[in-house]
Amino acid sequence: MTRMILAGLALALSACSDDRASPAANQAGNSETDATPAEGKAAEARIPASFRGLWAEGRAACAQLSHPSRLIISESVIRYPTFVLVSERVDLATDLSFAVKGQNQRTGAPAEAHFSIDATGSVLTDQAGGGAVRMRCQ
Repeated sequence: MTRMILAGLALALSACSDDRASPAANQAGNSETDATPAEGKAAEARIPASFRGLWAEGRAACAQLSHPSRLIISESVIRYPTFVLVSERVDLATDLSFAVKGQNQRTGAPAEAHFSIDATGSVLTDQAGGGAVRMRCQ
């Protein structure tokens, strides 16, 4: 008798867990959790770690907070001296270059940037900004 009760409980629990996991059980659906990482916005908007950091045209510029060549690149944001680009999509052309499309944080206007990095990871070239060259600040 005890075995039958335990077997019945096990079946009931497995049926409940299957209902919660199936898409049919949640008719409304949740687009954020239903999307695979490749489809999700966050997965597409990550700037590679090798490009992240503080960049400027030279050591003196690195030390000067208001220098116009200073650039800060994080996982999803590029902070220029005059505006902040919030990434919505990052395309990796190669391991040493990427393009980011997003918007100006203040105005919401579309914005994009294209960067390449040298093999040592210490020199960043702005492909869309007239070829401005910056070094990694330590």
